[in-house]
Parts: sequence; structure tokens; C-alpha cells
Amino acid sequence: MNPALIPILLIVVVAVCRGASFLFIKFGVESIPVFTLVFLRVGIAALVLIAYILIRHIKPGGDFKSWCIVVAMGVVGNVIPFSLVSYAEKSIDSGLTGLLIGMVPMFVFILAFFFAKDEVIDKSRILGVVSGLIGLAFIYYPEISVQNIDNITAAFAVLLAAAAYAASTILAKKVKDIEPEVVAAAVTTVAAIVLLPAVIFENPDYSGFSPQSWYATIALGIVSTAIPFVIMYGLIATKGATYFTMNNYLIPLVALIFGAVFANEVLSAELVVASIFIFVGIYLCVSRRFRKKNPNDNLY
Repeated sequence: MNPALIPILLIVVVAVCRGASFLFIKFGVESIPVFTLVFLRVGIAALVLIAYILIRHIKPGGDFKSWCIVVAMGVVGNVIPFSLVSYAEKSIDSGLTGLLIGMVPMFVFILAFFFAKDEVIDKSRILGVVSGLIGLAFIYYPEISVQNIDNITAAFAVLLAAAAYAASTILAKKVKDIEPEVVAAAVTTVAAIVLLPAVIFENPDYSGFSPQSWYATIALGIVSTAIPFVIMYGLIATKGATYFTMNNYLIPLVALIFGAVFANEVLSAELVVASIFIFVGIYLCVSRRFRKKNPNDNLY
């Protein structure tokens, strides 16, 4: 195989793993409470990542400030979005959830405008955000017209999750001298610890979990969390963060396809139109084609 194709293949693998997470969540919440599902997800991922670090003999590194940021990332980038997405998928399809989460780059741009001094405002990104908003209109209007409050609330929860992912991305830029694999293990471990009281409060009946939900949860922890984290941070370290953003085009598409094929979810005309506008918005927000190169433009 041509060595130049390996990074592209890895990006596809990450997109498939992360795109499949929405289908796994859909199956998981059928019989597992939300916080318990998220706790099991990050707990399984943390165990796999810690084992990986020990096998590779990777040293933690970093200073106190960086570790404080990592702890914050565990809450902002794991606990909040994972919980919101799991809650949302009790009401809406996995494909729609993946499509909404795909708007992370737009939220990164919006948040970075306020919190990152080196962020550049340009026409392509503004048009990208506008395109994304038009896509949202096609998603929300049918639900508003029939006053489907549960679906509206669930979709809004996913948007909050996307904003949380974006905030975590900005925080990650401030972490210094900690190996990416260690960051991945740390954020999932922090998330598991933070979620433990919520799981105790839920007091789940583990005997009532269906085999399908168990299989989905294990796959969610290993396939959709631990594995893509290792590949993702490795790619960012070798190819750069901007290169890795190509996966943002693929994740919503994978989620939509998996939902239609494995969960019999319907791709309505409104959803197809919304997908087009959101994909265009993602492209305009992350592509450098339409703007001057900025050496600091590595927020995503």
C-alpha cells in the first residue's frame, strides 16, 4: 500500500468508528439508563487506554495547569456531550444525531471568535455558519409545525453537545507536554469518576439490560471511544489538527447510513436537504481553500 494513503485510511477508520457510535447509543439506551450507559462507555474506554499506555510505557508529563485543563476536558468533552447525546437518542434517530454533532466545526469557529485571539473571521466561515443554520431550519421546522416538544428538546440537547465538543477542542489546544494517549486516558477516567455518583443515583438494574444493549455498550467503549482516540491523537501529532478535520465530513454521513441500514431510520426529504446545507457549512468552516493561510489556524 502507498504510505501516503495510510493517513487517509486511518481518517476513514476513525470516521466509521465515531459515526457508528450513534447507532450503538441508540441500541444502548433501549434498556440502559443514560448516565449508566455513559459511565460504562468511558469506563471501558479508560481501561483500554490505560492498558495501552502501560504496554507502550508512555510517561504522563505535563504541568499542573495542563492537568487542570485535562480534568476540565473530561467533563466538558466527555461527561456533558456523551450524556446529552444519549438522552437525545431516546427520542430522535441516530442519523439525525450524527448530523447535528457534525456541526462541531461551526461551534468551534463561533466559540474561538470569543476565546481565541488568533481566530480569523472571513466570508467562508460566516457563510458556513449561515449554511448550517439553514440546515437546522429544515430539521426543526417539521417538529415545530407539529409541536413535537420531545424531538425539539432532544435536537437542542445534541446542539449543546456539539458546543461542548467545540469547547473541549479549544481547551485541548492549551494542553502542553502531555502525550495524546495520556490525555485520552485521563479524560475518560475523569469522566468515569464524575459520573459515578449519577450512576449510584440511577441505581440501575443490570439484570434488566438486554444482550443487544450490552453488546452495543461494549462496542461503544472500545470501537467508538478508545480506538478512535488513539488513532485520532496519533494523526494530530503526525499530520496536524487541520489535516484531521477531514473526518468531520464523514462522521455525519456514516451516522446517516448506519441508521438507515441497521436501524431502519427514514431519510426524509427535509433531512436530505438539511444534510446538504450542513455538509456545505462544515466544508466552509474547516476548509482553507477560500482564505489566507494562518499558521495558528489549528483549532479543529
